[in-house]
Amino acid sequence: MNSTLRILCIVFTAVCAAVCSAAAGQAAGKYRFHCDRDTVEVGEMLDALMARRDEPVGSLVLAAARLLEGRPYVAGSLEGVEEKVVIDVDGLDCVTFVENCYALALTVRSGGRSWREFARNIESLRYRHGTAGGYDTRLHYTTEWINDNVYRGNITDVTPALPDARALTRSLYFMTHNRGLYPALADDSVYNRCQDIEMGLRSMRLPYITKEMTKNKGIVALLRDGDMVIFLSPRDGLDSDHVALLRIEDGRVYIVHASSSEGKVTFDKSTLYDYLKYRKRGCPGVRVVRLQ
Repeated sequence: MNSTLRILCIVFTAVCAAVCSAAAGQAAGKYRFHCDRDTVEVGEMLDALMARRDEPVGSLVLAAARLLEGRPYVAGSLEGVEEKVVIDVDGLDCVTFVENCYALALTVRSGGRSWREFARNIESLRYRHGTAGGYDTRLHYTTEWINDNVYRGNITDVTPALPDARALTRSLYFMTHNRGLYPALADDSVYNRCQDIEMGLRSMRLPYITKEMTKNKGIVALLRDGDMVIFLSPRDGLDSDHVALLRIEDGRVYIVHASSSEGKVTFDKSTLYDYLKYRKRGCPGVRVVRLQ
């Protein structure tokens, strides 16, 4: 190899390395990790689930839930000075627990083994149009989370097809009417953008089934392991105050969730009906969606 060609090869290699390094730095800068082991833990979980890749997606979702069982309940883990895609498999609230289970299942189903693929699925589920920007691009209301993910083919809303399903109409404005609960809304520009988003969330139709329907055999037969159940809120301006995964056993429906009262991720021993009866007495009913 002559000296000119050798120099060109060195330059080309250096440029490629710089581009790759810049891309990696940009990707890393987009995310916020709970700790240095997050990427390792995600990789280990993906490896553990890969043998089950061809199982029904609901079974894969519950297998992912088993890997997270017992992990502590932590509220507000997504909040920060700057909006980033949070990767945290150690401290979970009810929504981030479901998102982590679904992202693990989606990554494994596509044959992915890296934390980057997992992180991209988290972003796709959590943010409007699947792309993270500022605080206002996060899908804060469960109804918008459902609609956006249904539109992009991540999930399907099975509730309207359930026998005797009902619907209520509600306008969503809880966040901007309770500005002090959300530190990010102290910024007037963020507050105004969220207010604009809420303008598009007026008179939203929320399909649901009642507590009594959750033990109807015809309805139970249509539910699947790993379905996401959304508990409608009785509060004005708010659509939901809890979410969980469903587990079907011996014709009964149970929930798996990050429980604030238990302080951890748990496979609840109460049926969905009993949970509604004794712990969600004011809940109008539940909505069910399914990972595609």
